[in-house]
Amino acid sequence: MKNDLHQLSEPPRRVSILVQLSVLFGGFHNNLGWVLLVLGLAYRDILTPGTSLIFSISGVLLICGIYQLSRGLSKGVFARRLLMNGELTKGRIYHWESTTWKISKKTVVVYVFEYMVENRQYLLHLKSYVHERLKDDEEEPLLYDSARPKKSLALENLP
Repeated sequence: MKNDLHQLSEPPRRVSILVQLSVLFGGFHNNLGWVLLVLGLAYRDILTPGTSLIFSISGVLLICGIYQLSRGLSKGVFARRLLMNGELTKGRIYHWESTTWKISKKTVVVYVFEYMVENRQYLLHLKSYVHERLKDDEEEPLLYDSARPKKSLALENLP
């Protein structure tokens, strides 16, 4: 993604509606939320209304699904805002550590990136199972909020 740094214009950027929708509704939390929501609705509609255990399972699935969807949507709104209005910088991997979690048979790794804004160092902590994209360059493109430079994201970690 070395050449993509030169392709990003200065903020505010025009971002296509398809990219915005992908950022808003993509990612792990949204996918899990939709699955849980559908399962909760299926349990509610398929099974008889006389059993309270089924309704409690259905209710838990619905609540967990709504929670995951709201979490994913809030992350998507943040990522969309930075994609459109964030300042571009470069960050280096400061530290990384493998976890015991796996997604699609790939180990989730916690990465810590360091980046500089106005001669101050900031750290970005993120979890990802997409190692190829995050470790391919010496410096990775990051977007940060100019009003709050601690708030940032890695471009190559977007859905």
